[in-house]
Amino acid sequence: MKLINSVKLIITKDIKIMFRKTHVFILTMLLMFAGNSMYAQQCNCSDQLAFAIEKTETNYAGFSDKVNVATRQNFMEHTQSYKNKAAKEKNTDSCQKLVKGWLAFFKDGHLQVRKNTKETGSASAGDASAINSRFYFKKIDAQTNLILIASFNHVYKKVIDSIIKANYSVITAAKYLLIDLRGNRGGSDVSYEELMPFIYTNPINVVGMDKLSTPDNIDKYETIVKDNHYPQPTRAYAKKLLSS
Repeated sequence: MKLINSVKLIITKDIKIMFRKTHVFILTMLLMFAGNSMYAQQCNCSDQLAFAIEKTETNYAGFSDKVNVATRQNFMEHTQSYKNKAAKEKNTDSCQKLVKGWLAFFKDGHLQVRKNTKETGSASAGDASAINSRFYFKKIDAQTNLILIASFNHVYKKVIDSIIKANYSVITAAKYLLIDLRGNRGGSDVSYEELMPFIYTNPINVVGMDKLSTPDNIDKYETIVKDNHYPQPTRAYAKKLLSS
């Protein structure tokens, strides 16, 4: 039996945009600020904006598409406007919003600014309750099940996979499956792999993506190779890219 015929997928209304056009949840290019100065009591917003500009221009594969002959003047005026605002800004929260405003020029949800903290997927005795409150399965009624997934960060892949595996027979026996992604800001492809059979039955055409061969992007793939939160095929793929 094809899973798509036995389970009807329902996505909360404000999350539908995540499936528009590409039919994937989200692929995130995450912009992290150097050190923790961005989130100290005060910050040098001009330095933080300059950091964001340099990292985006250097590492963002879509930069040359978004900033071209037709748009360059608008981009320069947009950037100068935000530089002027940053020179006057000292509040950390306002500075973060300011940098997000500068990134809005690209109209690309993959460009994000987040607090520079590490998420962890290991549910130790101290954080097990926190994990359970953000990732869980719930049977609503005889025909409806709910899965709540707070993040697709790769460190949560094992948590997500374990929920699906433990409740697989219940999910496939019911008519409806609700996936609650409210507050989920995306993450890694590998984290939603086990959900895909409930969403698609036909072959999935993967176009792929372009990445610039920059020191920062290379460093990211070197990190993936060493990160056991990623499945072995993903780490092997990253290793292959680095050796090519």
